Amino acid sequence: MLRFSISAATAADTITIKAGDGFRSGLGDLVLSLTGGVQEVLCGPLETARFKIQNAVTDKGKIYIDYAGSTIAGTAFLYLIEK
Repeated sequence: MLRFSISAATAADTITIKAGDGFRSGLGDLVLSLTGGVQEVLCGPLETARFKIQNAVTDKGKIYIDYAGSTIAGTAFLYLIEK
């Protein structure tokens, strides 16, 4: 799971969790639209078959997050949920 503690943003800003290269990556990216101002955004649980890089040599196991906007400020937290 991901939690974003946003301290500044506008309504036009977005956070995108990029699709990986697993068998469910065809579902595409997950785009979170921010409402502006200070906010907490919780996202997940994320499916590894959709978002995790699985077949690369150097980036295997990574998840890519893209912040689109000129005013986004904050911190991202990752929570691993054990099976």
